[in-house]
Amino acid sequence: MIVNLFRHNQWPSIFCLLIAVISIWSLLSFIPFHFIKHEEYTPFGLMMKLLIKPIFIQRLLLGAFIFGQCIYVNKIVVNQKIISVNSLFPALFYFLLLTCFPQSIQWSPILISLGFTLFALKKILTLYLNKEAYPTIFNASVMIGISTIIHPPFIIFAPIILIGMSIFSQIEWRHWILSLVGFMTPWLIFYTLVSSNIFANLNLDYILSSFQTSKVSTSIDLTTINYGNYLTLCFLLIIILFAMFELIIGLKHKNIKARKSYILLLWFLLLGMIFTQISYCPIFLSYGCLAIPLSAIISNYFYYNKNYIWLNSILIIFLALIFLNHFVI
Repeated sequence: MIVNLFRHNQWPSIFCLLIAVISIWSLLSFIPFHFIKHEEYTPFGLMMKLLIKPIFIQRLLLGAFIFGQCIYVNKIVVNQKIISVNSLFPALFYFLLLTCFPQSIQWSPILISLGFTLFALKKILTLYLNKEAYPTIFNASVMIGISTIIHPPFIIFAPIILIGMSIFSQIEWRHWILSLVGFMTPWLIFYTLVSSNIFANLNLDYILSSFQTSKVSTSIDLTTINYGNYLTLCFLLIIILFAMFELIIGLKHKNIKARKSYILLLWFLLLGMIFTQISYCPIFLSYGCLAIPLSAIISNYFYYNKNYIWLNSILIIFLALIFLNHFVI
């Protein structure tokens, strides 16, 4: 059934994922983004103004963006041997984790920053046994710097560069300096652009505002949690507990690269939990950063667990809860 499809069949599973992304993110549960008072004067606000105005085009672009992230997450997990076989489970669970709640399906600065964070994460994972680590560290730091420009609370993920260096390579003082230079480079360029008034109405006031609690004014209150959200979240927590238990007991049997990668992802998960507390965005948007590590951890459980009946059952229930949460409750 579903488990076997995403375990072995590449093109059919990619096609199914594409249809699911188009259906959810492009056509059905789309909530137009309404700016917070200060949001229109931010880099994210500038990006949104550059989008083509017809809502249908915006939906298609959003769906394409999410589908691209799903495939990229899968490429990271498989190519870096976090999961040692070519499976589409990481893409599937990244999509499901982002899609759990209807309120999260919209353009947001977090969603865009996640894309740059994925680029940084891939660079960090390639540090393992890399004798020429300098450009890799610099590029990863630049990506994290760009993500913090778009959404400043992503500063919480800056230590992931240092953590990755300590896990995958020998620490040198040059690495520390290079990571700092890489992180500051996009900020220096951005400050130059703002101070020279190249972009009208763009200022740096949004940096402090990004850490202040604020409600988004939409037709649907993004801070309201209904029964559907509770049911979906509770069942997701059950899946996460099973997946974490499977990872902990099986970590010692994995190769060194996979073991180090999962340790990095657990650090990312911890930083993501802190991020949800400091970001001004509603919880449904903030928790999206947890989808990166959890998609790999849950995929590990679904691939290495051999009880197909159990796996198909919990996946079907999870899909049913997401469907009910979007279209019924």
